[in-house]
Amino acid sequence: MKISEKIKEIRQQNGLSQGKLSELLELPRYIIANWEQGRSLPSVEDVMRISEKLDCSIDYLLGKENADFVVVESTPIKKSLTKLKELRIENGYTQKELALKINTSNKNVWAWENGIATPDIDTLIMLAQVFDVSIDFLVGRSDDFDNVTIKTPVSVPGLSEQEKELLEYFDRLGPFERDSILVQVKALAGRKETLPK
Repeated sequence: MKISEKIKEIRQQNGLSQGKLSELLELPRYIIANWEQGRSLPSVEDVMRISEKLDCSIDYLLGKENADFVVVESTPIKKSLTKLKELRIENGYTQKELALKINTSNKNVWAWENGIATPDIDTLIMLAQVFDVSIDFLVGRSDDFDNVTIKTPVSVPGLSEQEKELLEYFDRLGPFERDSILVQVKALAGRKETLPK
């Protein structure tokens, strides 16, 4: 089944009109219509948001064979592919070798690993195939055994709403962005440090 058919099927299973889904995803209704009619494809970020909002696994949404409709709890959308670098190293690939294997540039692989960019859906599927993992695992939504990761909202006693919001946004950043933010925060707090090289 194509992603266009899956989006429509899951939307209908959730009792949503295209208009309601567009509101839920904060997108114009015509974008949902274009996806469902196969005129355009959602971005990886959009696929992750659909998966989150409609409580299904990314693999199921993308029509991967043998993927179950796994109900997931809400997880923050990550800009980076959380497991890509780990899988690449574990499988003995350099960034250049992986890039050649999936017909892209090593700069793209570097950008994906560092949360600067995300691949398109077809590339995400290829990466999952190369490493023989689920897409949910690749983006950090499931563990090695395909158990969906459940993250609960920040619930540390005594945190203000502003502190909770800050932690929520920090959790969405890639490793390089996190390091940059920490350096800036430490500098603002009076502890000057420089970025690691």
